[in-house]
Amino acid sequence: PKSRSKKKTSADDTGNSAQMVNQDYVQRHIQMEYMCEWTNCRRCFSSSRLVFIHVFKQHLPKTAESSCQWTSCEKLIRKRWSLVSHVQDHHCSESAMRAAFQRRLASTQHQSSGSGPNPHQPMMYPPDAAMQAIRRFSIKQPYPEFAEQREGPVSKHIRLTAALILRNICHFSSLGRRLVRRHEQDL
Repeated sequence: PKSRSKKKTSADDTGNSAQMVNQDYVQRHIQMEYMCEWTNCRRCFSSSRLVFIHVFKQHLPKTAESSCQWTSCEKLIRKRWSLVSHVQDHHCSESAMRAAFQRRLASTQHQSSGSGPNPHQPMMYPPDAAMQAIRRFSIKQPYPEFAEQREGPVSKHIRLTAALILRNICHFSSLGRRLVRRHEQDL
């Protein structure tokens, strides 16, 4: 019996090459999802947080004022921490990264199909953007464990009563006024 060697058909070649092309396509696009779009950078990362850390360390100048160099962002001069907040909110948030990725995908598809450039899409904000901004700018104690505890109603009442008594002593007694004046710096 003659052994028949199985020849690869063109259908097998097409299927394997299509699968390899598809895997390559997916791998490239997963890498492109979190891309730094600062002028002349285009580095890719595995998360939006890593993009922000990269931008903060590599691109944001230490000077007091500068402008955002993100692709297609207005070049408005901002204070340093205003620029940090701007980059974090408008370019390095999860939703902004997804929107930028979708724009890049659409532009590569349009370029391959030969159609014109896609129109600028509006920025998508997360549903809790207002609460995120409030939390970011709310005053927080740097070391809450060393801060004084909140005053209870009894201690507040005692302080108010003591202040009123001292005020009355100073107002109605000249001897009391002289005695309190000695300790005025402590009060």
